[in-house]
Amino acid sequence: MWGLMGIRDLKLVLARLTLGPRKIDGGAEIRSEFDEAFYLERSPDVRQSSIDPLRHYLETGWKEGRDPAPWFSSTAYLQAYDDVRRAGANPFVHYITFGRGEGRSAGVRLAAEWSPGDDGSHPADAASGTANGCEVDRMVETIAPHFNVETYLAVNSDVAEEGIDPVRHYVTEGWREGRDPSPTFSTRYYLETNPDVRAEGLNPFWHFIVTGKEENRLPAEPGGYKAQFLKTLPSLEQTVDLWRSTDREFALIDRASLVAVLKRSIAPGFGRVIVSFTQDNYTEIVGGVQLCVSREEAAVAAAGHCYLALHPWQPLPRLAAPEDALELPVSLVLNGEFLGTSPIADVTAAIAEARRPDTVFTLVIHSLLGHAPEAVAKMARVLDPDDAWFWLHDNFSICPSYALQRNGITYCGAPAPTSQACGICVYGEERRQHLPRIRELFAEIDFTVVAPSQAEHALWTEKSGIRAARSIVLPHLSLDWSGVHPPIGHVCGAPVKVAFIGVASAIKGWPVFERLAETCAGLEGYEFYYFGVSQTDSLAVTARHVSVTGDEPTTMRDALMGEPIDLFLQWSSCPETFSFSTYEALAAGAAVVTHPGTGNVATIVRETGRGKVLENQERLLEFFTSGEARALAESNRRTARRGASFAFSRMTIDLIEGEGADGDPLLHKLLV
Repeated sequence: MWGLMGIRDLKLVLARLTLGPRKIDGGAEIRSEFDEAFYLERSPDVRQSSIDPLRHYLETGWKEGRDPAPWFSSTAYLQAYDDVRRAGANPFVHYITFGRGEGRSAGVRLAAEWSPGDDGSHPADAASGTANGCEVDRMVETIAPHFNVETYLAVNSDVAEEGIDPVRHYVTEGWREGRDPSPTFSTRYYLETNPDVRAEGLNPFWHFIVTGKEENRLPAEPGGYKAQFLKTLPSLEQTVDLWRSTDREFALIDRASLVAVLKRSIAPGFGRVIVSFTQDNYTEIVGGVQLCVSREEAAVAAAGHCYLALHPWQPLPRLAAPEDALELPVSLVLNGEFLGTSPIADVTAAIAEARRPDTVFTLVIHSLLGHAPEAVAKMARVLDPDDAWFWLHDNFSICPSYALQRNGITYCGAPAPTSQACGICVYGEERRQHLPRIRELFAEIDFTVVAPSQAEHALWTEKSGIRAARSIVLPHLSLDWSGVHPPIGHVCGAPVKVAFIGVASAIKGWPVFERLAETCAGLEGYEFYYFGVSQTDSLAVTARHVSVTGDEPTTMRDALMGEPIDLFLQWSSCPETFSFSTYEALAAGAAVVTHPGTGNVATIVRETGRGKVLENQERLLEFFTSGEARALAESNRRTARRGASFAFSRMTIDLIEGEGADGDPLLHKLLV
């Protein structure tokens, strides 16, 4: 008989037998699991009668949808398991007798539907040994081997400060608050993608461990932060709309006033006028390109020349439309002073009117973001510059996605504009219009392309498809360890201090650093820091606000030395054309940890031997958890006793009038 019925049918028969007259009390185990206080709180009719609460539940309560404990749902159990429902078995008895051992879901409720008792007690606070306490203990025991205690405490400082057991906190409260028990499990994602778990009020991590994993349910978003980013990715037009400002101030300077100001500036004694195209106001915005322009302007002033910088009044993540080329409003900064805003056609005409017969012009392109190449070409025809320079601070001349990031998230390598790989990107259609306009600009102006590193020069030469008149490599700065500098202060055996420097963005590798910090939070001997001006909310990372300006170029280096930092993680998701942060870290005596795709960063690490180039993120995690990172830090502490000083280039002025050690023009030595 039993062989024909099968083991599951046998269990159901046994479950029905527990409801017989001799077993109506449910047995000692059933009674120990039954939460009488909870049942009476939810069943005032039973409380007012003299009926034994357990007997009531076993006879009729479960059929009425009543629950025997806050952690068990009679209705959810029967809805989830059709075999139990068809057999007419008591769901609670079946779960205690067989279901728990089979990994079935209890329909856990815990705090969701429990109201405090008269004494203010809460089932989640029940002492071990009570019915609910036993169930919480069992859940804690199930979850504990898979729970990352160190990360939970590091990310949830309130739990650490209150001295609460982190696993028990997650079981009773944390999961309802969207907290994660492990860097590899997302509470919110699991509940969002498993409506049955959410509907039953189940603890998601417990469910995943007990049944979800075997059912091939995903613990977190496939693809991590990249997948989440792509879910909400706007179109390029939507991004442009977000950039457009409706309340931006328009400080108009009329043509006559502009001519008068320019005539005073382009006076006898000024040997040259440098007209520079930039992406924004370098006197107000802090950043790598802005510091380069600021340094160039100072060098121009020191050389006795005039510096006029033009940036779009309306910033855009693309080129300005061709039809807007002549009327495009541009803002002007003359010798470091903001003049106002005027249509670029009026600016071009004003320069032509103000120029002297002996005026020599130099045209410099630092960025074309928001500019119209057609307007630049027209100005060049009017200026008839003595020379023209095109700086490769980024790869905007190759693609409107200036970091060569497909959909702003993954390095693409600049495939052909007609390729499918380019077609699936939000920048794909724009790029097909973008490239011809850039190439036409190069066809009209005899540019010398300037790359800040050999790595960027090689990438641009291979991927741009643009024929420049000349191309050179001129680094923004070099490091000098020969001088006398303050001691760094590394202490052998002290915790290894790991830093992220600069803008905390995905493109710069912040998600990788944040995840590494959270994963390694429990590993003894590591401390993680952020240095920059971005707002960060990772509780596993200590933030230090540091802003670098042209007047204080060593601020970041000094801050890193003051900590002192052992390792700098540079994990950009695209090749870096230069990377000031890498030089700042090296100057502060830190070793650099990076991957092969970071362009000039990987090149510097290989050339100097000050750091490690790791293959991928898996290798990065192994590097830290295996102790290799600690070994690198200790080795670096023994050698990096003092910092280095910076030797900055003067940017374009070095190319115009710089000389090499032998007195020959510097430009001749830099030509590639």
